[in-house]
Amino acid sequence: MNQGLDKQDGLWACQLVVARGGAAYLIGYVLVVATMYSTADILYPQSNALYLTTALIGWILGYVLLALLMRTGSKEREAMPGGIAGYFGMSVLTSIAISVGLVLLVLPGLYLMMRWLPAFARLYSSGGGVVEALGWSWRQTVPIQKALGLAMIPALAPYVVIIVLGLSSEEAYASGRFALYDLLFVGINICISISVAWLQLLGVAAYRLIEREPEELVETFS
Repeated sequence: MNQGLDKQDGLWACQLVVARGGAAYLIGYVLVVATMYSTADILYPQSNALYLTTALIGWILGYVLLALLMRTGSKEREAMPGGIAGYFGMSVLTSIAISVGLVLLVLPGLYLMMRWLPAFARLYSSGGGVVEALGWSWRQTVPIQKALGLAMIPALAPYVVIIVLGLSSEEAYASGRFALYDLLFVGINICISISVAWLQLLGVAAYRLIEREPEELVETFS
């Protein structure tokens, strides 16, 4: 990595490159996932089987989004040697660790999330295994921790809106305004989908920033 290149500007530039190339994929992911979850919440709120099915489809769409974003802003066309099984294994492992960190003191969970953001892109590109990708991400993100931390703030900002909408939805339900209650839940699902898509984008951008040669970085940011 070019040490003379400001890491924050570099990461932001990488995000712009991937976002421009994958704008349709990002928007499509948000619309499809938010629609699925909103339908389940509004029409079938008591169906556990539907929620499990929706969660599985949403997870598969997350893998598809990663694959599509990895094909934008890249000269080569990577293919994930480890396949979707590796993505599933890493998703389960990181979700458990991050969830435990969030339950304990919040910040440990966010820190783990930050340090492992590029791991999925690494696994997709190298196919070296879950443990290898996580270890690689932990080592390579050491010099860009501040840049990644600041870049995560807007990606997690929708959760502030989610809290407000959640409190409003409880009030709407208690007062019998069910149409407003349903509308607020649609907003919650949209915010969650935006945050997930943004974090996926940030992970790919961080991977690009770490892996590219200095000359390629300069060319991209010019």
